[in-house]
Amino acid sequence: MSSIRTCAATVALAGSLDVLALGAETAQSLGLRVRPVRLVFLALAAALVGAAVSVCGLVGFVGLLVPHIVRRLVGGESRPLVLCSALGGAALMTLCDLLAGYHHRTVLRGIDLAFHPGEVLVLIGPNGSGKSTLLRTVLGLVPCTAGEVLLDGVPLRRLSPRQVAQQVSFLSQSRPVPNITARRMVLHGRFPHLAYPRHYRAEDRRIVDEALAAADAANLADRPLPELSGGQRQKVYLAMAIAQQTPTVLMDEPTTFLDEATSSVDTRTEQRIQTAMDNLMRGRTSFVIAHRLSTIRDVDMILVMRDGDIVEQGRHDELLARGGFYAELYNSQFEDVTA
Repeated sequence: MSSIRTCAATVALAGSLDVLALGAETAQSLGLRVRPVRLVFLALAAALVGAAVSVCGLVGFVGLLVPHIVRRLVGGESRPLVLCSALGGAALMTLCDLLAGYHHRTVLRGIDLAFHPGEVLVLIGPNGSGKSTLLRTVLGLVPCTAGEVLLDGVPLRRLSPRQVAQQVSFLSQSRPVPNITARRMVLHGRFPHLAYPRHYRAEDRRIVDEALAAADAANLADRPLPELSGGQRQKVYLAMAIAQQTPTVLMDEPTTFLDEATSSVDTRTEQRIQTAMDNLMRGRTSFVIAHRLSTIRDVDMILVMRDGDIVEQGRHDELLARGGFYAELYNSQFEDVTA
């Protein structure tokens, strides 16, 4: 505390001296004669302002600590305190002690995560563990009751929906099927980059054509969405996310549609859909909810969720070797497939 006071006094003194020097130089340059008493008075005023700013910073820091202290005393929480600045300076997205839920029921219980450029993170866990709630809270679709979400260092609450959409694309588990062509649907991915009223530019149409090709959906461009199969629509949604050109992409169980699509098609078609997903994630920070554990062995990080908290994290081989909850989920799913 004494060091903080000393820092505040130093900042205030430095500010007052700067103001004093600046005032003297300005008066001299303008050919004005200013009494030294007035300059001293101005310097003292600057010192008071500097001290007030320092006190406000101290109060904000204490306000950050209070919720952690209260939860420790009341709830007996054993999680160590993690400040946003400690989660990685180069993170595109940071979650700081995030709590969220529905109808006064807490679902997320103090999530601390940092997403770095180009990483692929996969979230797994049983139904009802809070996976979809976590993704929706990151996007601001579910309000957090405590903690903070930072997008490129900026609090989510300070960003407009359009600004969020310029940073993060989202493929939800349930998706609309409007009566429009596939090309028109993919053009929706350009909305965050357009002013209102929206007028598509030649650049937007070029980006859409490239996105359709990357998702292996160029041959579907002029077909109405309701006429497409589940697998074909999946390609269109992936193309829309590619056209959005965001540094981060969130996907809520994208292989749900993949399972429906590939139940009656050949292996080559399944591989093309998987390639479209790879094209979407390439060069982007990706956060994916997965239920097919056999497809996530080579990702950068696996996060295992249970009862609203992340109970394990690591790579596939590491988690299997621990013999914990991930190993239990993986082995049970493998047994169900071979049974």
